[in-house]
Amino acid sequence: MFRHSVTRDPPRKSVTRLVGAAALAFTLLLGAHTPASAQVACAKHADLVEQLGTKHAEAPIGIGLASNGGIVQVFSSEDGVTWTIVMTMPNGISCLMAAGESWELISPELFNVKGPKV
Repeated sequence: MFRHSVTRDPPRKSVTRLVGAAALAFTLLLGAHTPASAQVACAKHADLVEQLGTKHAEAPIGIGLASNGGIVQVFSSEDGVTWTIVMTMPNGISCLMAAGESWELISPELFNVKGPKV
């Protein structure tokens, strides 16, 4: 009678293979959802601000300093229909980081957040 013997990998080797397979799957999934034409739009800060104002009637409503030295600004139309997040680096080049619709300002009190008043 033919007997098939199964050799088991040591637990550490199995975990390493599992982690490697998971990392590969994640990388493939991430690549599948990123369009090949996806590029970050960048321009001189003044030009970008002018374009946001002209094309979308957006103006700055918030600003902060990022840990990489860049300045992050949130732009929104007055009615909140459109919004854009921009990062400007010390060299004056600004890049669009995110954009969307239906911006709404909220109050920290709604979430019982303690800190500076907005």
